[in-house]
Amino acid sequence: MKVIVPVVDGFDEIEFSTIVDILRRAGVDVSTAGLKDGPIEGARGVKIMPDTTMDKISAGDFDVVVLPGGYPGFENLGQDERVGNLVREMDKANKYVAAICGAPSVLSKAGILKGRKATIYPAVKEMLTDAQYVDERVVVDGKLITSQGPGTAMEFSMKLVEVLVGKEKMEEVNSEVLASLPSAGKQHIMAKGVIRRLIADRGFGFIQRAEGADVFFHRSELQSVQFSMLREGQEVEFEISKGRDGRLEAVRVRLTKAP
Repeated sequence: MKVIVPVVDGFDEIEFSTIVDILRRAGVDVSTAGLKDGPIEGARGVKIMPDTTMDKISAGDFDVVVLPGGYPGFENLGQDERVGNLVREMDKANKYVAAICGAPSVLSKAGILKGRKATIYPAVKEMLTDAQYVDERVVVDGKLITSQGPGTAMEFSMKLVEVLVGKEKMEEVNSEVLASLPSAGKQHIMAKGVIRRLIADRGFGFIQRAEGADVFFHRSELQSVQFSMLREGQEVEFEISKGRDGRLEAVRVRLTKAP
């Protein structure tokens, strides 16, 4: 999968950085394209140097286009004909089109949202004139993926990884960056990785069990969890459950390969 991320002055730094970083961690080929030559300055003064410019790319070179938001970044994207043409061409070719924060308005302006489910930064939801607005953090409608803002950038990026590369890779990346993804009620994050120790509120607890053994920690015994390497080749599956308040509720660990 090859992804293009157009970037313009006024982009949101959290959204742009999270999208590019998480996708590249997942092994996705990501290119960034400025609307002009030289550095691009974000909404809060952070400057980045894109890989290329919009004049040097074409829709046929990529499988996915992702638009970061930010103000006035999303307005600047919407005013550039090259961005609108790229979005229309990608959508017409049945490729993935994604946008976050105010950037779904660019998709609306390009005319590709009619009758489709999408979300946007809630304060500008009226800009989704022809879409079925859904007030959710991330919305997927076929090959259209939209999200609401900087605070949903991690979920948005993880969803992109899940859709483009697969759930297993998403879980792997999620476990590496220790992301806490919201959900209704309890949160369950399953991942395969390598484990060294659990840090409980009463001290250090080391895990070393035979293959197939289970270890379960209740909320009263656990304050935080840290995963790192115990021994080369020791693989585990672990499930982290969190309550609505975001606190750890329980951790269940199952070794899938003996140490």
